[in-house]
Amino acid sequence: MAVFNELQRKIGGPASSLDRGALIAAAEQERQALIPELEHALADARRRLVSASGDETRGDDLFIAANEIRQLAACANRPSAGRLAHLLASYLTHCADRGEMAAAQVTVPLVRAVDQSFAVTEGDPTLKAIVDESARLIQHLGAAGD
Repeated sequence: MAVFNELQRKIGGPASSLDRGALIAAAEQERQALIPELEHALADARRRLVSASGDETRGDDLFIAANEIRQLAACANRPSAGRLAHLLASYLTHCADRGEMAAAQVTVPLVRAVDQSFAVTEGDPTLKAIVDESARLIQHLGAAGD
């Protein structure tokens, strides 16, 4: 019980008395302040993703870059890029689990889709169509990782 009272003291009283709206607004303001740093990290991961594309000896690099994009994209207001990167990572995992080499006919277009998604405004119907078709392809290959 002493720990609970100590926590209440640190936050200024019971959590129920906190202004949730103000806390959410402050958290959103902090997230917005991080977007330039997130965009920089995304640009770096994007460069590494494109660089590793098509080189079957760099599958690990491709997977790592795709996962970094997947993890950072939502926080940087780029959910479509994150979804495409997730699909790519799922396909790479599927191939590795089966002991197969990832097919460049699949990875190269997915990498291109991830890369080009940064040039398109989120919500654009073309971008949505690319995400939907990519998801159908990965599902058809049995590699859907949702």
